[in-house]
Amino acid sequence: MAESIGEGREICQLSIAMAKRKRNQSREPSKERKKSSKKSKIDPAVSGPSTHLREKDFTGDDSDNNDDYIAFNVSDDDEITKSEPESVQDKSSRRNTDDESKKTSKRRPDETWKRYIDDGLERPWAKDFRYRKARNIGERLNMEMTDLVEYLSPTEEEHTMRRFAVHRIRQCAQMVYPSCTIEVFGSFETKLYLPTSDIDLVLFYDGKDARDTTRVLSRLADALRKQGIAYTVQVIAKARVPIIKFEETFTGYQIDVSLNTANGVHSAEVVKEMLVQAPALGPLTLIFKHLLGLLKLNEVFTGGLGSYAVVLMVMSCLQTHPKVDMSDAMDNLGVIFVDLLELYGQHFNIYNVGIDVAKKGFYEKMETRNTFAVRDPTDASNDVSRGSFNCQQIRIALKDAFNTLTRAITSLNRQVWDFHKKDDGISLLGCIIHVDRQAITHRSQVLDAYTSQQWKDMPGAETFDASDNESSISTTKEQVIVHKQHDVFDKKGKRRSKKDIVYVLEDEDPEFKGKGNAWSSEEDDHGLSLPQLA
Repeated sequence: MAESIGEGREICQLSIAMAKRKRNQSREPSKERKKSSKKSKIDPAVSGPSTHLREKDFTGDDSDNNDDYIAFNVSDDDEITKSEPESVQDKSSRRNTDDESKKTSKRRPDETWKRYIDDGLERPWAKDFRYRKARNIGERLNMEMTDLVEYLSPTEEEHTMRRFAVHRIRQCAQMVYPSCTIEVFGSFETKLYLPTSDIDLVLFYDGKDARDTTRVLSRLADALRKQGIAYTVQVIAKARVPIIKFEETFTGYQIDVSLNTANGVHSAEVVKEMLVQAPALGPLTLIFKHLLGLLKLNEVFTGGLGSYAVVLMVMSCLQTHPKVDMSDAMDNLGVIFVDLLELYGQHFNIYNVGIDVAKKGFYEKMETRNTFAVRDPTDASNDVSRGSFNCQQIRIALKDAFNTLTRAITSLNRQVWDFHKKDDGISLLGCIIHVDRQAITHRSQVLDAYTSQQWKDMPGAETFDASDNESSISTTKEQVIVHKQHDVFDKKGKRRSKKDIVYVLEDEDPEFKGKGNAWSSEEDDHGLSLPQLA
């Protein structure tokens, strides 16, 4: 009996030992898989907040590498592909990488970036037949940048319809507040707006109740709604800058109206001056803004970058670029755009350095914080990017765009100029940029409304000047006289008369210098005696 019990114990212990051995054997592959997964961990700067971005002072340029800031890196290194997420790579090809490298030393062009072709998104700017004629990768990218800018830029018809929307709003505002004026500012004034951009307006009103911002904006919002000019109206009274947000009923454009905020008008004048100094500022700004819009990082109230901040950041990149002069930047749009993504997505030291376009350089932050700092050229105390709290997400998105675009450039360069394969003309920018179908449809609707003359049947059309000739200027050596005509409306919205204001800007006769303001109607003469022009 005792012997049988002992034998049973031995059998039990043996079975337990065998079970443990099998369990350990089954665990060993999983350990190996864990080790391999650690080795293939992606760059945290691509998938999450960066913990090891270079933080050289000011530009953060790595002086040890001696990389050419302007040239494309189309060498055979794997730095770009290593930072790509694992989901982009083919798992089966990853398993056999070592075996294939042993069989042949000749590298094949990586065409995984072309997968976007089947994503169903629109890239209407791309002209494949043109890009096949490029002599090198830089010229090819520059061609496509030019085509994209041409597509994104506002057409004459679109600008006229935006002006018509502003005219209807101005007419309604003057019915509610007869002494008020409505001014347009921001990207509308500089024509750096996208097809989907809002129209920014400011209501200048100095009445007795002007201090009650909420009441003033609410009255205007009610009038716009009742006149059928606006729907989906919101009065955002508790914002840092209270505004009315709505959609104009005829054109479908999104409108923002603020009260007595003169900063926006001043910033438009600054941008106009910079556009003269740097012709490449406009094209680069349009594409950069469009990319941020696709990434949902173009609205300040959601932590993104505002239009004015984007313009100043692009201008700073042009001012401080070590290889390209601003006068020659139009010939290097593609290279500068890639550098722009790399600079603000990877190398710029946001913690200690701010952007100062007025001094064509940078400044040291007084306090360390993980957001961009962009000084207003008209007011050094105003940080135009202070509301862009989602800075880390902006950097991650820009770095990811830089990696993807650079990978596409490297791949195409190997395919065409190293392996001598035919260039299929596929869009390079298409791997990071597209156009929403909704935006394409809306542009088509606006064009139809203009060409079919539908707008002429809308209220306010009879007083709208579609020619955009708001003023005429006559000049001689002695004087400069500006004639402007403004419509005057009654409470029912009908045009009562024309107000003709004549400004004598310069004249030798002190009797007329600085004078010349007068009212006139269609029937009456103002009776003002002005010096006759020769």
